[in-house]
Amino acid sequence: VTATPQRSNKLGLGETFTQVTFSRSISTMIKGGYLSPIIGRKILTNLTFDKVSSSNGDFVISDLSEAVNTSERNAFIVSKFKEHATKRKGIAFCCDVQHCKDLSNAFKAAGIESAAVWGDMEPIERKATLEAFKQGQIQVVASCGVLTEGYDEPTVNAVIMARPTKSSGLFTQCVGRGLRLWPGKENCLV
Repeated sequence: VTATPQRSNKLGLGETFTQVTFSRSISTMIKGGYLSPIIGRKILTNLTFDKVSSSNGDFVISDLSEAVNTSERNAFIVSKFKEHATKRKGIAFCCDVQHCKDLSNAFKAAGIESAAVWGDMEPIERKATLEAFKQGQIQVVASCGVLTEGYDEPTVNAVIMARPTKSSGLFTQCVGRGLRLWPGKENCLV
């Protein structure tokens, strides 16, 4: 069972299985009441991809980080969160560790409780941060590769794609973090 059978890396299903025997789309699962409805809001920044290379079907992280992790863009993301999602609990998906730290700091500077989590973070610190997020003491957690798959916090009702991607599988995984059902949750704003 997987939510992302289209993964193209060496761990993808094509290396093990020759066909998918049963599949359900996210829209079918939403219509069936198994996932939270999605509201999409496109926020345009002045990002240009002229100097961002691609490799293996997605952007090269070092190039992407240089293009997206600017104080102006991070402040713009925070201002749009305040405009459209001020009462929501969100995960911001970032392209690298520095981007998560910088975006989290931008949220904090705007008076929004935030923290960053990443793979090499001390496990005890990461666990405490995610528990504070679960308890509502942190409103926005900025993640770099940690919360993309397998993380289940059904109270999340906002997903911030602060890192562009060409990968439909990665995008689906990120959006999926906000689609869990929860009492009183009407939808997820992406």
